[in-house]
Amino acid sequence: MFSAEIRYHTLPSADDISTIEDLSETDSEILSLYNTSKREPHAELELEELHDLLDEFEDRTCLIASPEDEPDEIATVANVDFNHGQQKAWIDGIATHPDYQGNKFGSEMMKFIERESKVRALAAVALNSVPTAIQFYVKAGYDIDDRQPTSQADDRVMTKFLDK
Repeated sequence: MFSAEIRYHTLPSADDISTIEDLSETDSEILSLYNTSKREPHAELELEELHDLLDEFEDRTCLIASPEDEPDEIATVANVDFNHGQQKAWIDGIATHPDYQGNKFGSEMMKFIERESKVRALAAVALNSVPTAIQFYVKAGYDIDDRQPTSQADDRVMTKFLDK
């Protein structure tokens, strides 16, 4: 039976990192994986890009999903703003390592975020989806919200209202 362990992780502040070597191995893995969801896959991170990524996590929650029997592995990482306002959480980004895609880690992460949002008395979870991920989110119960502005021409804001 499939089982994921999902945990909170605190990344360092961009101000605390003066070289890429200042990152722990775990932090480096998280940022590299997250980088693939935001930019060119497998691109080497320069210090300025690293600072930009760390700034994206500032005042947000970093979540990691690992196989329960391999807690040191990072299968999926998410960047969530549970204080987004308007009674909703905002998923700034979610990425699953290619070795773990299709193994339900992304789905388990989404369920975890939804449960956490309910605990925090939030009414909805929203995100900005790239076209290739829209079907994944529709399957998870998210609807396209055409009233919201998008960051890219083909991206779509998607929202799932949570029943209390």
